[in-house]
Amino acid sequence: MASSTPFTSQRPNTLPKRVNIHAQASSPLQQEIPQNNTPIVKIRPKNYNLWFDGKEVERFIKRVENIEEIERASGRDIARQISFWTKDQEISYHIEGMPGYETGDWEKLKLDMKRRWGTVSPERRYKLSSITQLFTKIQGEGGITNMTQYQKFIGEYESIINYLKR
Repeated sequence: MASSTPFTSQRPNTLPKRVNIHAQASSPLQQEIPQNNTPIVKIRPKNYNLWFDGKEVERFIKRVENIEEIERASGRDIARQISFWTKDQEISYHIEGMPGYETGDWEKLKLDMKRRWGTVSPERRYKLSSITQLFTKIQGEGGITNMTQYQKFIGEYESIINYLKR
């Protein structure tokens, strides 16, 4: 007498159908998560007398890229270590707050640093009236409406302030 069990509609003494409990190869569960397991190349700035003080950012970046080549380091290695190569903790905090630092993207960090500290050339001289001129210029352009304008403004403003503090 064949009857089904209370839990299945299958009859006793019959083999159940094969059920594939494994995920398919294209399933997100079986796809490998890309990981960057490459060890970081430790760069010792003292060996190269390499320190950033907020001045001559283009020259500093050029030296960093030369060291990157010598040490066979990646842009990620540079981006993750560069905040330690400053003599001013405030500069380190600014670098650590930049998007390129957070992601380890040296090209983006380089642009952020140039935008922040690259506006002052050694020939440029500021006066106290430069602050008023900057505010007047911003107001004439309709104010600050996006992050790029804000970052540019802050970079120029801090360049003036840092120059006047010397």
